[in-house]
Amino acid sequence: MAALIERNLDGLRQRSVYAMARQDASRQDDPTFQVCKRGDLLLVEKDKTGSPGKDWMNVTNQRTSASGAVHKDTVQFLPTLEKPTDVMMELLSPGQRKPSTTQNAMHRNETVAPTSLKEFAFENFR
Repeated sequence: MAALIERNLDGLRQRSVYAMARQDASRQDDPTFQVCKRGDLLLVEKDKTGSPGKDWMNVTNQRTSASGAVHKDTVQFLPTLEKPTDVMMELLSPGQRKPSTTQNAMHRNETVAPTSLKEFAFENFR
């Protein structure tokens, strides 16, 4: 069973076009490495040779439009061939979410005046 799961994961990695950075990566001393932050969307540049044994891969950061190399262990491959929506990215990296000001305003306006059970029954059951 474990071999089957591993085989499926390897196939998914080979077909995936998009990945998400799982951690911050910064190697500013070498320009061949990609500088990315946790939660960045990365477009994987597939090799023509198709060498699956490599630990490094070339990507383009969608936030900065910069290209470079990242280690395969620092990214999470997304099982999609189309660019993921903002909602999908939010679901995949909930810690990076910025609270929406409209949601906070809606929660403040939802306060309801307390009523007694007698008042509620009088208003709704006549």
